[in-house]
Amino acid sequence: MPGASETKSGFRIRLFGPPRVEVDGMPLPALRSRRGLWLLALLTLRANRQIARAWLAGTLWPDSDDAQALDNLKRALTDLRKALGSAAPLLQSPTRHTLLLTLTPENADVLAFDAALVDRNNRASLEQAVSLYTASLLEDCYELWASDEQAQRKEAFLTSVERLATLEVESGELAGRIEMLRRALRMEPSRENLTRLLMEALVKNGEAAAAAEAYRALRVLLLEEHRCAPAAQITALYTSLHTQTAVQTSLLLGVRTAVVTASNPGNGLDCNVHLPRAVTELIGRKEEVRVIRERLGTCCLLSLTGAGGMGKTRLAIEAAGQSQTEYPDGVWFLDLAPLGEPTQLVQTVA
Repeated sequence: MPGASETKSGFRIRLFGPPRVEVDGMPLPALRSRRGLWLLALLTLRANRQIARAWLAGTLWPDSDDAQALDNLKRALTDLRKALGSAAPLLQSPTRHTLLLTLTPENADVLAFDAALVDRNNRASLEQAVSLYTASLLEDCYELWASDEQAQRKEAFLTSVERLATLEVESGELAGRIEMLRRALRMEPSRENLTRLLMEALVKNGEAAAAAEAYRALRVLLLEEHRCAPAAQITALYTSLHTQTAVQTSLLLGVRTAVVTASNPGNGLDCNVHLPRAVTELIGRKEEVRVIRERLGTCCLLSLTGAGGMGKTRLAIEAAGQSQTEYPDGVWFLDLAPLGEPTQLVQTVA
């Protein structure tokens, strides 16, 4: 029988993304039941600890009675040990009521991920954790027990991205983290701190328009899904950015443009030469869009009014988007929410 260190080095399990197991460089042989793989995953997540068989049985077979669940566990355990081959000694039975899987971070990506997060002020450790999180934990597992584990690792990843970016703000290296921040935002688009950090990184990288677009996407998302506006700190960053770029766009005052506004006290709209990207398809509003486009051709200003939450913003975006070909110099979406004084209106439009 090989020594413990030899056995461990020949076993690899990857739980980020679809589970992948290798023994001595070869994929784990097919198990009789998917629950056998979930058993191995559960033991990996609790590696180096004695786990009660009764708890494992009840977790993996929650719809079976205790006796049947334990019998199912016994069969799955026999099948798993056979499949593990040379790595089987890693799976031990310290007592007749417990199981123990002995692993190191070298054996399992999730263990390496957890170990890297012990010191959250260490940049190298944070970088390792971020690089290990290639996809959601147990990506194709929809068992109830997996949801908490998935949520914990996802939050740890997002927090690590934020912490890593924050550590690099003062060093001036934040611009190199743009793709990392965008990846995190694809996972959690409504996370405002990530948007703020991305905006700061983009500004440092000379991409002011992209920073404004990031704010705009967040604002539309929060408005449509949560009926709220971005935090004051992010809005202040956007306002500052907008003020800086207003002078650069002032020469566009003479071009032929269309401005569509939706009136709703307390809620502003985003401003840039681009329209916000809609995150969902507009359904059942074709006639309203048609009427708006028709009236835009006969007036200088068209306001959409109504109670909050009825969809004025989304309707304005759709109508403006469909009207772009009629205004060769562009269709703009103006955000008036950050303005504190009426005198700022002209500069904002500029």
